[in-house]
Parts: sequence; C-alpha cells; structure tokens
Amino acid sequence: MGVKANQAQINRAAKELWIKWNSTRSKWQDENARKFEKQYLDRLRAQLRMSELALDHLDMVLNRVRRDCQ
Repeated sequence: MGVKANQAQINRAAKELWIKWNSTRSKWQDENARKFEKQYLDRLRAQLRMSELALDHLDMVLNRVRRDCQ
C-alpha cells in the first residue's frame, strides 16, 4: 500500500470518527463531553493535520527517489 492510499485510509477513519462524535455530542452535552473533546479530540485533530503534512512530504520524497533511481 502506498503513502497516498494509507493517507486516504486515515482520512476515511477520521471522517467516520468525526461523524460518530457529532452524533454522540448531540446527546452528550455536559462539561465532561467538553473536557473529553478538548483533551482527546482536539489533540487528535492537530496530530492528524501534522501527519497529513508529514505523509505529503514523505510521498514527495519517495517520488523523487523513484525518479532518481530510474
């Protein structure tokens, strides 16, 4: 599986998580829900953004290596 395919798989899983979280959040509206979102999900969003940038860079590097080796 290539970098882009793995990145797409991560994006699909994240999208599914956010859909399920929004559904849960519509029923769970107390301070604990806000704390959970801040402590875990906000951090996860930031980490997913960083991993997407890293995977984009890795894909670029690997493509350059492939071209150089041809």
